[in-house]
Amino acid sequence: MSVQLEKSAQSIEMEKSQEEVPESNLGSKIPLEIMGESQLKLSGTSFILRDFGRNFVYKVIKTHSATEAVFYSIAYRIPIPHLNDFRVNNINPEVFDNISYLIDNDLIPLFYGITTISYEDYRWYDLGHVIDVSANTFKAIKLENLMYGLENPGVIDIKLGSHNVNDDQCYGEIDDKIKVKSVELWRELKNKYHNSVLNGTLKSHPNFNASDLGLPESYNNLDMHTLFMLIKTWRQKQVALETTEQELGFRITSIYIQHPNKNYVITSNEAKTLTKTQTMDLLDNIFKKDERMEIIRLNLISFLERLSEWINLQKSISIVASSILIIFDESNPNLHKIKWIDFTHIDHNSTPTTDNSSNMINGINNLMSIIKS
Repeated sequence: MSVQLEKSAQSIEMEKSQEEVPESNLGSKIPLEIMGESQLKLSGTSFILRDFGRNFVYKVIKTHSATEAVFYSIAYRIPIPHLNDFRVNNINPEVFDNISYLIDNDLIPLFYGITTISYEDYRWYDLGHVIDVSANTFKAIKLENLMYGLENPGVIDIKLGSHNVNDDQCYGEIDDKIKVKSVELWRELKNKYHNSVLNGTLKSHPNFNASDLGLPESYNNLDMHTLFMLIKTWRQKQVALETTEQELGFRITSIYIQHPNKNYVITSNEAKTLTKTQTMDLLDNIFKKDERMEIIRLNLISFLERLSEWINLQKSISIVASSILIIFDESNPNLHKIKWIDFTHIDHNSTPTTDNSSNMINGINNLMSIIKS
């Protein structure tokens, strides 16, 4: 097992100051703001908010999948929340091998449980651990804000390939063109849901079926949750083929860095156009041609080694669309955090992995090779 590099005094102090923030709002309403591009959220479709003190971030739980909330609860060994109106993948503490490794090795963000957020008078609030009482009340995952304490945050977001995905699951023959069209319809429905949450007009939870997505009758018996997971898999395969993910096992999803000599501002759409050569050159320029980034480069290598060690243990877990998030202070790169995030699409897969089943491991290895050489 690789040894994590010693943290700088500044990093330790930053973590201590954040740990002093109370984990509960003790019943008071905490006002929140939506995170967008001006808050350096340059990629992803999740609806995320933060408090004005910038201590926490809130990731709204989607009705069709509360798996990420359950995953964090399992990892942090707290009671799994009651999410009766939400769908959850087939995961429990027994299906993971050495789940505590993620916490012991500082691989995932600090988790403060499931909270209730509300939309009232054109403002969002954290209500704490209260019972859902209205149509404009939602559940959210409450996490540490990795940008807390940073004066000039820099962000690097990298999407990893899939691990142990069972491609043999079949609900009937279907043409690739139908898959593409179904993905387009699904994205339209997802955007409508996102917008309704954003403006507070959501009156009921979304619901769609196979016919809504233009799928044949053989798919009619699938519920919304299963359809969502299937469509997401198709979408990820499309993106993998269109980007560097298929070849490299990872792709850059966004970057925001303002160096003295060169700025790097790459949004999600721009990142999808990056070629393999451009991706490798970009990472080389960031991590190896700026001596200030050396501490981050070394810690990223250590982080990837630890993450790879845990992923290699997971023979019955499939992972789709997870990411590595690197946050640092551009004025002082010694202040930085590296975390593995995005766990909506973790599932139990009874089919054992094979040597070639993990494009995620391939991506981790390629990423290490690029920043090492």
